[in-house]
Amino acid sequence: MQTINDLFEAFGGIQNVADAAGVGYSSAACWRANSRMRIPPGRWPDLVRAAKERGIKLSYDDLEKIELNAKAAREVADDDAPKSEAA
Repeated sequence: MQTINDLFEAFGGIQNVADAAGVGYSSAACWRANSRMRIPPGRWPDLVRAAKERGIKLSYDDLEKIELNAKAAREVADDDAPKSEAA
């Protein structure tokens, strides 16, 4: 598992991730949003436990990899964002 989209796909969508993490749909949807792409580390134990119960291969190392890949993607997006000119 490399990306947050891989995680959501493995769980079968936003609602399933939300249920697994014990949060509402909108919170889980925000985690997947392009501007965020981040799952709060406090929710990782719930996700790892739920993945095990569902037969999904997910470890803390996977979540760390997802976090690092998301951080890199956010940095690229920030670099590509138009810069405003100072007056």
